[in-house]
Amino acid sequence: MTQEEVAKRAHTRHAYISQIESGVRSPSERMAEDILIKGIGLTYMQTQRIINQWKLQKAGLPEELQPIAETQFVTIPILCSVPCGEPKKVYEDADGYISLPRSRIPKRPLNYRLFAIQAEGLSMVEEDIMPGDIVICDPDAEAKDGDLAIVRTKDGATLKRLYFHDGYVKLQPANKGFKPIETSKLKIVAKVIYIIKKF
Repeated sequence: MTQEEVAKRAHTRHAYISQIESGVRSPSERMAEDILIKGIGLTYMQTQRIINQWKLQKAGLPEELQPIAETQFVTIPILCSVPCGEPKKVYEDADGYISLPRSRIPKRPLNYRLFAIQAEGLSMVEEDIMPGDIVICDPDAEAKDGDLAIVRTKDGATLKRLYFHDGYVKLQPANKGFKPIETSKLKIVAKVIYIIKKF
């Protein structure tokens, strides 16, 4: 496969691919994913292994320790929208990916089902959840009274704190300019387990 073919499939310039190959430029992680997956045709898992090795090399970790370090991270897809129904094919529908240390994630046998979304709007600002923050979600964890969760109502998906009452659930915002939502018709998509600040 030529550089021209790779560039065309990855939707970038031939000169950019040439500069990367010659070592003149270093791509962003997102661009590297596009080149490896779209341009070359590697699988997602192959791509993440290459990128993780590249990160460890840049960090100066000795080669013999890199396989150990790689196992300490979990790669999570960032979705452009909240999945409805049962989580499925989230890696295929991903808008990007993020790697987190396993120490930051609850020990569960189905870590691959974790997904992330970018926070939007200002309804949770008093809990310091701002637009652009990355919200890590676990669809297998039970959302209990007082937990943050991603839910779907008739009006769409939202991130709120849940409070359970007889016959309905109150979706509590964290902004005095927004009113709580009380509904009995909702689907809890995932419990929020971690927030990564944009700044």
